[in-house]
Amino acid sequence: IGTEHEKFGFNLKTLRPPDSGVDASKRHLVVWHPHGAYTTMALMHCGLHTVASTPLTWFPAVAPVLFALPIFREVLLLLNARSVEPRVLEKLARAGCTIGIQPGGIPEQIRADSTREIAVFPPRLGFIRLAMRHGLDLLPVYIFGENQAYDTCGPRGRAFSAWAYRMCHVPIVPIMGRYGVPWLVPKSVDIHVVWGEPVSVGPPTDAPTDAEVEEVYERYVAELRRLFDAHKDACLPPEVAALGLTIIRRTSSAAPLPTTDGGKAAAPGSLSKL
Repeated sequence: IGTEHEKFGFNLKTLRPPDSGVDASKRHLVVWHPHGAYTTMALMHCGLHTVASTPLTWFPAVAPVLFALPIFREVLLLLNARSVEPRVLEKLARAGCTIGIQPGGIPEQIRADSTREIAVFPPRLGFIRLAMRHGLDLLPVYIFGENQAYDTCGPRGRAFSAWAYRMCHVPIVPIMGRYGVPWLVPKSVDIHVVWGEPVSVGPPTDAPTDAEVEEVYERYVAELRRLFDAHKDACLPPEVAALGLTIIRRTSSAAPLPTTDGGKAAAPGSLSKL
């Protein structure tokens, strides 16, 4: 695995499907973590996996603005990517497709940090509601090494990212890549793509209650933590693995500020930490 990518310094060391396998007769909602500065490893590795059905074919949802970029738009389409707009996701789900979601989105992107692992979830848990409406089991995927592909310039870099998003409404994350220079060529890191076990959402329900959604969310987070804890020591630098996985549930739809003290505090009114 990863011999071609190794030439470019982002070797795929591990590609591990769920221990119980994937039931090809069922459709899923693939949920991948983390977002990272620019989801580079997700694009380079998981994009190819979706086409090769490794372990299944899925349609990853990405920001609509990316389809406005010539050439990049065509690459995304070749990798099965589709817009994350609700109407597009609903159409894919009704067609019986397996969909991919990165729930942290921009709020997680502006927190990208090579020294710790963070998973951000939206306040209304729309991805879980989508899965419950269509009976799609949640299938977590963690890409170990995504955050380590770039340095994001510490607390000052995250503060700049938050400021730039407020000003421009575009996520601009300052990064230092290969050779310590600010470009998109990633550092030489080992990548481990590890899949968790499916989290059942039960039969389709048109209008799941908040309590039902929260119950599924709790089970999903438990599986995500199990997946992370089972592989962190083998797949992350020791100092990063020792910090564990920080779960952040946003309480406001407003774009939150990143923390400036290493994660001990959050912007007032924007976050709740579980």
